Amino acid sequence: MNGRVLIWDGGCDYVNYEAALSAVGLEAVVSADRGEAARCAALLLPGGGDIVGCLAPEEERVIAAFAAAEKPILGICRGLQALN
Repeated sequence: MNGRVLIWDGGCDYVNYEAALSAVGLEAVVSADRGEAARCAALLLPGGGDIVGCLAPEEERVIAAFAAAEKPILGICRGLQALN
């Protein structure tokens, strides 16, 4: 694993997630850019508001790309809803 974890950027503050990843020697990359996702070894879908309706197409594509590449995905709260 290259040590880079993409935190999907939903426009919130991710300081605690970044600190937790750094504490275990991983690099947090906060972005909603699919190109950045390709350079990361894992995906973290953080909490946020409930999902109403559909996910944004870009978020769907990033989740599908990580799943297809069999890279680890962690969903927290809203992120778990996105995975479901």
